[in-house]
Amino acid sequence: MHTAAGTTYRLDIRPHDSTLTRLPVSDSPNEDYDQAVLRKDGQALPLLGIVRAAVGASAEFWIDVRRDGIPTFRTTTPVLSLNREEDPS
Repeated sequence: MHTAAGTTYRLDIRPHDSTLTRLPVSDSPNEDYDQAVLRKDGQALPLLGIVRAAVGASAEFWIDVRRDGIPTFRTTTPVLSLNREEDPS
């Protein structure tokens, strides 16, 4: 998934072990959005739930950033594209 700020989110959805990885860029390609640096960028974090992930709207996720079971709610800038990648295994 790619957002207006230039960030890529990689969702790995599995029955009991889903993760979300945020891959920011150094400079936002869209001057309307600043590129933020968030805790655990680049790390696969436990994905607890997807509230919304649709082109044209901000995506919303529940993740376990602290890895202590206390959920963190995270939103994105508007989603520009969703792409499915097949598992190579």
